Amino acid sequence: MVNETQKAFWGGDVGARWVEMAPFLDATFTPVTHAVADALGDLSGAVVLDVGCGAGALSRVLAARAGQVQGIDISPAFLAAARARAPGNADYTLADAETDAMPGAPVDAIASQFGMMFFTDTKAALANLRRAARPGARLAFATWAATEVNPWFSVPRALAVAATGPLDSDPDAPGPMRLRDVDATVALMRAAGWQKSRGRALDIVLPQPGTLEQVAYNATRVGGASSVLGHHRADKSTRAAVTGRIAQAFAPWAADGAVHVPARINLFTAVA
Repeated sequence: MVNETQKAFWGGDVGARWVEMAPFLDATFTPVTHAVADALGDLSGAVVLDVGCGAGALSRVLAARAGQVQGIDISPAFLAAARARAPGNADYTLADAETDAMPGAPVDAIASQFGMMFFTDTKAALANLRRAARPGARLAFATWAATEVNPWFSVPRALAVAATGPLDSDPDAPGPMRLRDVDATVALMRAAGWQKSRGRALDIVLPQPGTLEQVAYNATRVGGASSVLGHHRADKSTRAAVTGRIAQAFAPWAADGAVHVPARINLFTAVA
């Protein structure tokens, strides 16, 4: 069935870990959240759909600007966390944007922060979202650019691989790097019926809060190192060694109670 692998992935231990780390991740991705929200322009009175809403960080920013926000996700754990902090004009629904009818449709705007890369059929998901949009509705979403320009992924992963061994992965499979190619993604948007489809790379800085040691430890729990260490069932001593090496690698970016890691995302916009 469509997206069953992703539903199992985010509905299990990984999703629970991301919920536990939501305060850290929300702070880290603040520049992405605001880039997506700002790309939608004036949202006064608008009904906005947040696709892959996670624990609700983007939904909360949108709710402060819009009339109503409807967040959807395939992870019950994420939705429970989002509901726990939901403002009065935000609702959350368990739904798959690739196949399900969208709550609140037709909507005035659609947004997503790192939620569009996990579909089995991205074109089908974009087309389904297009059907949920009013004529003239705005779309804005962010994805990761390539791993090599994102040390938040590449540095911890390389250090984990050096300590434990490689992990084969397909960047074109559903996952964080799937929509790294701007032109290919814009072509999918157009094929799905979106007008004025555009995309651009955006260089930002991810302000990871905490000490260098805390940030390095968190880098072994989510992101590029986590899957490698989990696959190889790394023991505590190996994990501690990798954490120390990540701290050394991240040290030049540490300042003012945070680790400011450079990053590149892709920001896409379109009109229904």
